[in-house]
Amino acid sequence: MLACVDGDHIALDDGRLLGGDLSFSRFCPDPDALRRHVYGLGLGVRDGVRLLKRFQIRFPIHRLVSLVGGPWPVLEVSWREGWSVDKRRLGIGWSPRATWSPSTGERASGRAIEELLRFAEEKGWPGFKRGWWGIPNVPWEPVSRMPLSGAGYRRRGEPIIATTTFPKGVRAWWGSLNRRARESAPREVVLTADYVYGAFPRPKRLPRSALRASLEDGPFRVFVFGRRTTLVVEADGSLAAALDAQLARTRPFLGS
Repeated sequence: MLACVDGDHIALDDGRLLGGDLSFSRFCPDPDALRRHVYGLGLGVRDGVRLLKRFQIRFPIHRLVSLVGGPWPVLEVSWREGWSVDKRRLGIGWSPRATWSPSTGERASGRAIEELLRFAEEKGWPGFKRGWWGIPNVPWEPVSRMPLSGAGYRRRGEPIIATTTFPKGVRAWWGSLNRRARESAPREVVLTADYVYGAFPRPKRLPRSALRASLEDGPFRVFVFGRRTTLVVEADGSLAAALDAQLARTRPFLGS
């Protein structure tokens, strides 16, 4: 996803100009930033000017009808073209069921769109809508240790509600096919009243309040926290049941 503001115009492209590689995504608030980005990719500085002329979409900002993010990391844009309204969807929505965690390119595309939406909000562009940008991004937070259970002084920690480990053998092999399990499937998960802890091997945690959705994926359950962070556990365990029960109670906002 490439986006560049050129004076009173906005230019957008889904990455076709750079071979469709989403990892090259960038929001450039002016043509000079685009030139620096292109130069950083190993292309000539002048290529930034040529590139700007070949963007898929370019129109005056005052013609903007709607600019909204959704579903992540997609950008939906519509603008007036003469007497009609043209509409385009840039990017392919990430599916937590297809790939448990987003790719490097999907993350880069998402960051570019986030920067564009932030710029549009600050400048007061017409038709701006928050969409998935209204859902916070909640990355795993590093912690010093996993919660402990047992007798004595250890019981003064957070009470543990449920625990589980990532499956081994055939189930683990099945779950790793075409998926990025390292960022979403810790080897051990511990659930407390306020947090979900994972061993990656270094311990990290997510606030339970950030839980947004739950998806089925064969013998697994994929829980989505915030905008794009996922946790994958076996579907038939007590930990998955506790998180699904939380979703049934809260019914969180999922964005547009």
